[in-house]
Amino acid sequence: MQAMVAVFIGESLVGLGDLDELVLSCRNEEGRQYIAEAVACYKAGAYRACIVSTWIAVVYDLLAKVRELAMSGDQAAQVIVDDLSKWQPGISRGDQSAIKSSLDLERTIANIANDQFGFFEGMQLIDLERLHADRNRCAHPTYQGTEQPYAPSAELARTHLVHAVRHVLSQAPVQGKAAAAQIIRLVESSFFPTEVEKAKVQFKSAGLDRARESLIRAIVDQLVFGYLEGAPSLKGRPQTACAVRAIAEMYPEICEPRIKRALNTLCRRAPDTELLFFIGLQKSYSQMWSLLDLDNRARLIEVVRQCTDDIAQHAIPICVEVPEMQDVCRDRSSRLVPTVLKA
Repeated sequence: MQAMVAVFIGESLVGLGDLDELVLSCRNEEGRQYIAEAVACYKAGAYRACIVSTWIAVVYDLLAKVRELAMSGDQAAQVIVDDLSKWQPGISRGDQSAIKSSLDLERTIANIANDQFGFFEGMQLIDLERLHADRNRCAHPTYQGTEQPYAPSAELARTHLVHAVRHVLSQAPVQGKAAAAQIIRLVESSFFPTEVEKAKVQFKSAGLDRARESLIRAIVDQLVFGYLEGAPSLKGRPQTACAVRAIAEMYPEICEPRIKRALNTLCRRAPDTELLFFIGLQKSYSQMWSLLDLDNRARLIEVVRQCTDDIAQHAIPICVEVPEMQDVCRDRSSRLVPTVLKA
């Protein structure tokens, strides 16, 4: 068995065998081929070539993501795609202006992807800037300022490989504010499902199966606040409640603390007439009750105790499933005016 040569990169232990698995995690087939070439260079000990090929894979994949966004109607992405199309004839003719414009785009593509589309978070952009700087040191002898060629270590080359795949090639094409807006539009649709498993399928198809934590936090916040206080496109809709449960089940460790904080904040400031929305959320997201603080639970118990018969008929079947509310549900049921059914 091939010995595993490994190094700690961040919190992950990555070895030679793991690099092949990283290649398989790339979303784009062409990007996968480019990064596979970089891995082959690494295994052959050609670390300069590995770093150069890794940067090429990153640029290619980021441009592919921009094209995907343009096809979905993103205007900023369409401008970049139009520029590329405009430059191509000039590049073919050897037009230095077109070549310079194209090279400038390659040089700044990571910053553009971050500034305009929010692809990265935290240190990720810095990691890619370091990759670009090391690529220049590998590809341009004059960068060194010495007679000795730049000789990157195996650990450095491997680090860049891992960062390229994890930050770029394995990620969906939208990861910032635009991604959150896209998911919210999906939930706002009349055709978004009200069954949790079907909602998960929709989310995964939209890229949430590999989403960064910052995106998950943003979406769950918008969904909870939207269901309880938002615009009519989200407020009180069963699709929104279903979406809350779906994303909470997909990412419980990220979502539950945020849902708990949001629920208690919103419940304390909600007017009495708005408390019924919490009962509606309980219907789809049964964990809601366990996330409420005692004072907010007491408010909802009083809602059931004092609500009108019309409301009670809808609230009791939901609330009776909560052990702490069973007594008040039985009491309220006993006071319901019997409905007279006409033949």
